[in-house]
Amino acid sequence: MLEIGLGVLGKASLNSNKSVRMTKSENAEVILEQWKDALQKVAKIKGSTSKNREPDVIEQIIENVRNKVGPLSLEPAEKLVDIESKLKELDVLLELESNDVLFIGIWGMGGIGKTTLAKACYERIRHKFQAESFHDGVREDSKAHGMACVQRKLSNSLMKRNIQDWAAGEAARWRSFLLQKKVLIILDDVDDSIQLRELCEKPAWFGQGSRIIITTRDERLLISHGVEKQFKVPELGKVDALKLFNLRAFPRENPPESYKALSYSFVDYASGLPLALEVLGSFLYGRDLDARSSQLRKLEGDFTLDEKIMKILITGYEGLDPQGREIFLDIACFFKGEDKDRVFEILDSCGFNPGIDIDVLMEKSLTTISDNRVRMHDLLQKKGQTIVRTSFMF
Repeated sequence: MLEIGLGVLGKASLNSNKSVRMTKSENAEVILEQWKDALQKVAKIKGSTSKNREPDVIEQIIENVRNKVGPLSLEPAEKLVDIESKLKELDVLLELESNDVLFIGIWGMGGIGKTTLAKACYERIRHKFQAESFHDGVREDSKAHGMACVQRKLSNSLMKRNIQDWAAGEAARWRSFLLQKKVLIILDDVDDSIQLRELCEKPAWFGQGSRIIITTRDERLLISHGVEKQFKVPELGKVDALKLFNLRAFPRENPPESYKALSYSFVDYASGLPLALEVLGSFLYGRDLDARSSQLRKLEGDFTLDEKIMKILITGYEGLDPQGREIFLDIACFFKGEDKDRVFEILDSCGFNPGIDIDVLMEKSLTTISDNRVRMHDLLQKKGQTIVRTSFMF
């Protein structure tokens, strides 16, 4: 009934806008008659009465309005390069029409765009849920304040409250809330299985139709938690990488002719990593051709990486055990692009366990195996070489 009534009144408003070419008196009379007619039609529409069902009726109205209004704060499309194709792939995993509780994992190397993708997805579908929360920085929050603090913040966000003390009773109240609601939760930058156990142990915790999206660098976390629906974020292709860099450096998709060759060189340096393209493009914005050329020579001529890029990249390396770190550095310095079997043979002869250790490197998005060759992103390789170079300076 609400939808029909709004439709009738909407038509009346639309028709009134068409009357602007009439005289003021004629216009007023026409508008008055249209609204009288619309209100009479609305008054005759039959609907159901609440009869002590006010909470149910209110909830139904809210759900109808939520579905009609849709997302309110999506970022301009031109700022989110190559986002639509990724969102379409996520749609397949999300199965929004299903009433099942689904866990979806988004994973990939640092700076690849996991958080950006998760935020875009969140803004686009949040209106379809009864409660929603985007919790970024799970790794940093749990490390700095403990899991009880993370649970409290997530609970407050979902339940729209501001509880400062996290007692046993609050945890039980939160669990009861989750079970009764269709919720959307984004857990961004997860790096420990304990975080998943404490925040989203199993689908039985959540109401029908709930979706829990987890972003991480570590595929193994998703596997061990039983998250079968996974999306690995790919590097940007050359065309999209150039577009992103130009939008930050100029800002427009097509730079002046005299800057084109230099733009291609920066894009080659970044090797499809969105973080690097964003940071470099923003740093070069407003600088002249000589300054940009100087920065490129600086990047190519030594082992210096931008501090922000280095901070993101170094996190995955710091999570390795000592043997994993050594193998990572060996690949960065000697084995990138080499035949996998040959690399395994050499590492094995040196007392390493390449089978499991390289598996871990792959799960943490630090290396890949393609065409039976050991691969590593150019900036990860540069980071490894920087670590080795720095260690020999002291």
